[in-house]
Amino acid sequence: MQCKKEDTSTVFEAVFYTSTSNSRLSLYIDGEYQGVLPYFSKAPECGQLYGDGQKPIAAQLASGQYEIAAKDDAGKTVSHGTISVSKNRTGSSGGIGGISISNYETCLVIGLYE
Repeated sequence: MQCKKEDTSTVFEAVFYTSTSNSRLSLYIDGEYQGVLPYFSKAPECGQLYGDGQKPIAAQLASGQYEIAAKDDAGKTVSHGTISVSKNRTGSSGGIGGISISNYETCLVIGLYE
């Protein structure tokens, strides 16, 4: 049996949004504030141009594990989980709210919701 070596060198372009229309949610990656999550009724697409309109929060994430959280205006965590990203595997686990993650080669589309 052969083992696959996990790739640790891939860097992903990640875009973050929320599908919760009635809340103002702030994004935190590993405890660092990233900005207010924009609302999209359906997931944004990789490489989509947004012009002057609202666009998802973009971040570069190297292969690894990240703590992702969304907080409301009162500072209460409404969505929290851990995402793992690599060339061979992408996944999430969490305890509060929800996280959706879609992987398109080196682009990740990540939605957070209550």
